[in-house]
Amino acid sequence: MSKLALAHLIAGLQAGGSVSDDLLLEAVTYSECSQGRRPDCAGPAFAELLVDETITAEDLTAVKQVLVDIVVTGRCQTRQMSAIAFALSKFGDKRLVPLLTIWLDRHLRLLLEHNGAVSQLLYALEDLGAAVPPRSSSGITSTEQNLETARRYLGETLGFTYPW
Repeated sequence: MSKLALAHLIAGLQAGGSVSDDLLLEAVTYSECSQGRRPDCAGPAFAELLVDETITAEDLTAVKQVLVDIVVTGRCQTRQMSAIAFALSKFGDKRLVPLLTIWLDRHLRLLLEHNGAVSQLLYALEDLGAAVPPRSSSGITSTEQNLETARRYLGETLGFTYPW
């Protein structure tokens, strides 16, 4: 019974510093494999480690705890939260609901705070005569509209692109 994938995953996730996106993909793959699925999103090297791996409940608990520790200790970037939440959801552990709820509150507050800044920056640019794309609605309550307008404006004026 091989534990190469588990050892690789735990060692990588517990290493100091920020967590790599590749390791998070491997954690997602590991949690998916525990349910009998064999996704190939983590790449061939990790897939090779998983070939003879038998994943136990104890293994899943160890990976789950490391993922929680990464967030609690601030070792993940905000953009990585979606991969961690996805991986944790695959464990099927309802005891994570209160923790994920706290994290949702934290990120919603950040989104609302940043949306307020985005909204006011769009108003300021309009007031200064910048060619901000028209909006059917505006203000802090129009989050999606503000995001799309900001993306379009920055894309058209500076050539910036955004992942979502």
